[in-house]
Amino acid sequence: MAVTGSWLMDFLLVVATLLYLVYHYLNNTYSYFRDRNIPYLRPTLVVGLPEAIAKSQTDLANFLYSSFPKEGFFGYFQSRMPTLLVKDPELIKRILIQDFNHFQDRGFPFIETSALSRNLFNLRGDAWRALRLKLTPTFTSGKLKDMFEQLNNCSNRLTNEIEQACSSNQVVEARSLFLNFSTEIIGSVAFGLDFSKENPQTDEFIEKINNVFGVSFQQKVITFLVMTLPTTLVRLLGLSPFSADINKYMISLTKTTKDYRKQNNIMRNDYFQMLLKLQEDEMANKSAKLSTSEMDGEDGQINQMEYALPSSKPGISRKLFTDEGIAAQSFVFLNGGSETIAASLSFVLYHIAKNPKIQERLSEEVKSALTKHGVWSHETVRDLTYMDQVIQEAGRMHPIVPLLTREVTMPYQIPGTSAVLGKGTMIAIPVGGLQMDPKYYPSPEVFDP
Repeated sequence: MAVTGSWLMDFLLVVATLLYLVYHYLNNTYSYFRDRNIPYLRPTLVVGLPEAIAKSQTDLANFLYSSFPKEGFFGYFQSRMPTLLVKDPELIKRILIQDFNHFQDRGFPFIETSALSRNLFNLRGDAWRALRLKLTPTFTSGKLKDMFEQLNNCSNRLTNEIEQACSSNQVVEARSLFLNFSTEIIGSVAFGLDFSKENPQTDEFIEKINNVFGVSFQQKVITFLVMTLPTTLVRLLGLSPFSADINKYMISLTKTTKDYRKQNNIMRNDYFQMLLKLQEDEMANKSAKLSTSEMDGEDGQINQMEYALPSSKPGISRKLFTDEGIAAQSFVFLNGGSETIAASLSFVLYHIAKNPKIQERLSEEVKSALTKHGVWSHETVRDLTYMDQVIQEAGRMHPIVPLLTREVTMPYQIPGTSAVLGKGTMIAIPVGGLQMDPKYYPSPEVFDP
């Protein structure tokens, strides 16, 4: 029986009702900042902020930083997700340090069915705390010093390749050169691969990694959906930011390397060996602690967990270092390090090529350090203070992550206001804009280490 007396009218009524419900669903969060008396960029239906899709991360960071120039923070929407853009340095310090326990998650989705999601970027809540606490001791200066020989071997192969290219007057594309270099370093210390000679295992590794960085259009669409759709729907659809092929390969490589080392009683000073040690400690219910003998002045900056609430610090019962967990930590090291190292070195090379005086001063510092220590060593590198300044300045002008994100994990009242941010609200920090602001860096366009 027709409700309106006409089946056609009933059909149109149902369609109109569905359209209204969809419209209401898409719009019902757009009053978020207005309700909290926070200035915000007016959203566009469905996409929220069109510039977030149309612009690169660098251009987006600059666009956002230039919006509301007199405000220390304001809101915008990524699709339906309310995001607070924070420009005030003091509030940024509160978010990243003092009030860290409110903002520990990065906002990346954790997909249980994807083994590679079990990493520091994707894990959330107590699982993230437990992993962060256990991984902290693996990044002390003492542990990095132990890996120096492998880093030096990779660097020697890089310089040999450059010398060969120069002797034959070849044009060298810097980014590709440094991407191969960074992939080799991480493949060596995070997966235990030997790049000193050609072999099928390293060739397959490079091929797989090139596929990761040369993401297909299909995988880009999937990644976009994973980042924008509700997590429940993502899980229901079985979507993952990492392809099934790369998941399978990384886990297989991890198990193969682990078994080979155990069968041949091989102990190697690398990140992979430290992860195996964490796995053994976890199986024996031992906790990972940061020994004071392994620390120096820099290591005190590492342990962000000191700002976690005492009640939220986890015990040691959670099993995080399964073979899949080790694969996830090694992979995120690779995924987060290869491109960033390549881009950073390319920018450094660009600026010292444009500034002969800086290049000359760097050369003199390197010669002086080598004369003092005789060989390349951890101590030699630590004496390159001007080199460090040059790298830092290149990072200021060309930040690898121009827009840093955090997620509100518990309600947070913005200091000095009555506005309370709800759980799940995203925080965006425009690193690129801050580091090119003449208010903080006089003549920001000038490369001045």
